[in-house]
Amino acid sequence: MELSGDVEVHSLKAKMNQEEAVEATNLSKNPMIEDYKALDYKGHDFGWAAISSAISVSRDPLCEGEENMQMAKRFLAAAVLSYEACRSYLGEHAGYDRAYVFNGRFAVTRGALRALQDADIPVFTHERGCSVNHYQLFPNSLPHDLVLFQERVLTSWDEPNEIEHRNEIANQFFEERKNGKPLNWDSFTDKQSKDTLPSHWNNDERKIVIFNSSEDELMAIGDEFNNPVYGSQAECVERITHDTLETGKPIHYYLRVHPNLSEVKNTRLQQLLEVISPNLTIIHADDDVSTYFLLDACDCVLTFGSTVGVEATYWGKPSILAGKSFYDELNVAYLPQNHAEVMDLLLNDNLPPKNSLGALKYGYYARTCGIPFEYWKPQDFISGYFGGMFMGNLHKHGGDRLPLHITIFLWLMNFCKSKRALKVADRLAKYISLSCYQIKKRLRPRRRLHDLAVRLRLR
Repeated sequence: MELSGDVEVHSLKAKMNQEEAVEATNLSKNPMIEDYKALDYKGHDFGWAAISSAISVSRDPLCEGEENMQMAKRFLAAAVLSYEACRSYLGEHAGYDRAYVFNGRFAVTRGALRALQDADIPVFTHERGCSVNHYQLFPNSLPHDLVLFQERVLTSWDEPNEIEHRNEIANQFFEERKNGKPLNWDSFTDKQSKDTLPSHWNNDERKIVIFNSSEDELMAIGDEFNNPVYGSQAECVERITHDTLETGKPIHYYLRVHPNLSEVKNTRLQQLLEVISPNLTIIHADDDVSTYFLLDACDCVLTFGSTVGVEATYWGKPSILAGKSFYDELNVAYLPQNHAEVMDLLLNDNLPPKNSLGALKYGYYARTCGIPFEYWKPQDFISGYFGGMFMGNLHKHGGDRLPLHITIFLWLMNFCKSKRALKVADRLAKYISLSCYQIKKRLRPRRRLHDLAVRLRLR
C-alpha cells in the first residue's frame, strides 16, 4: 500500500498441510532435541531451525517438556511448508535478480532462505546494524556467521576513509555501553546502581568476575556456538570454584547473572544458581550491583561469549573466554582449550590483559556497521514510519486510516494478487472498520448504563 512503483504482492501456498509436512521429514514419533538437530529434509537444516525457534520462545536451551517439543514440531512444519511454498512459487515465476529474508535463523525464514538458495537466486539475510537507523545485509549466510563477522571487523578497520577517526569512534562505543547507552538494542544495566558492589568484597583476595551468557540464545543459534570446554556454564563454575579451593589460594569468584535472565526459568539456569561454594558469590539477574563497577574493581574476567569479555580488555582487565564468541579470533581474550588451561589462567596472579587493539577494532565495527535506512524512519527499536504509515508494536495507523482499518487491510493483503485487488481491499477494510466504530459508538451508552447499575448494586 505504501510502496511506490509497480509492486506485486503474491501469496505463498504449500501443497501439503502441517501433519503431512512433519511426516515428510521422517521425524520419530517421540523426538528429542538431538533428533531435530540430526534431521535432514532435502539436504536442509530445518530441524535446527525448528529447535532454534522453540528455544527462542521458551527460553529453555534444552527445550524440555511436552509443550516445548510440540512447539518444535509445529515450527518444523512451518519451515517445511515455507520451503515447499517458495519452491512451488519459484518454479512458476522466474527471473528474480535477488531476494531478502529477515535473519534466516527462524523456522519460516529458514525455509524461504533454503528455497531461494536451491533456485540459485542471490539471497541476503538482513538484521539491525549499529543503531536503529541502520540495517545490515549478509550475502547467502545467516547474521550469526562467526567467520564473516570477524572478517568484516578487520576489513572495516583497514578502510582508508575513516583512519583518522576510527579510534575516537571505537572509544565512543565502549563509553556508550558503560554509560548504559547502547545504540542498537535496549540497555540491560539501566536499573543498576553505578557505584554498588556485593556486600562481600574483600580487597585482600584476588577477585574474578564471571559474566554468564543466556545459554538459550547460544543454543538457539547452532552447533558453531557449542562450548568447546564445558558442557554447561554451571559445570564450569562448579569445577573452577572447587579446584581453586583445593589450591588454597585466596581467590573469590563473583558470578554476575545476565540481567536479561531475570524472568527466565529453565534447568540450565537453575543448575547455575544452585552452585554453592565458600569462594563464590552469586549476583542475581535482578540485583542492582553494577556490571561496570564490578568490571572496574575486579582483577580478572571470565566469560562465555558475552560482549563484556571484549569490554574488559578495552578497560585493561585480563579476559578469559570459555566459549565461542564474535570476537574469539580478534586476540582480545585468552582462549583455553580445556579445563586445565582455564585453571592455569585463573590461578595466574600476574596474568596481563591482552593488547587493546583487537578491542578497538571490534568497537569500531560495532559502532559503524550497517547501511542507513532510506525510507524507514525509526522512532525506536520496534516502531517508526514507512511512507505515511506509522507501524509499531500492537499499534499502527496511516494518514486518515483508523487503526482497525490498517489491521483489517493487512489481513486482507494475504488474499490479494494484484495492485487492483489491494485497492479494493483497502476500500473494504475502510468500510468494515467504520462500521465497527459506528456499532461500538451506539453500544457505548448502554455500556455506561450497565456500569452504573453494577456500581449501584455494589453499594
